[in-house]
Amino acid sequence: MHVVIWRNYVSKFKDIIREGNTYLIKNFVVVSNKSKYRIISSSSFMTSFFAATMVRLLDEVPHIITIPIFEFVKFSNLADRVRSDVPLI
Repeated sequence: MHVVIWRNYVSKFKDIIREGNTYLIKNFVVVSNKSKYRIISSSSFMTSFFAATMVRLLDEVPHIITIPIFEFVKFSNLADRVRSDVPLI
């Protein structure tokens, strides 16, 4: 999930969100990703957090949530992509 957190809200979420965990998130906005830089190539949208956004860690992960499978770029190809805006995955 690609999330934008504006500078003045970073401190609110910095110590809460960790990669690999599952969260219940409320009060956020989904916006069109018009930037050339994309975390995930197929993602036309990104999530934006703001002051009213609430994040809670889920102790038990619902069975309907699947773990994403990534297709990473080979290490030998990274140097060719330094100045590229093509997604790495």
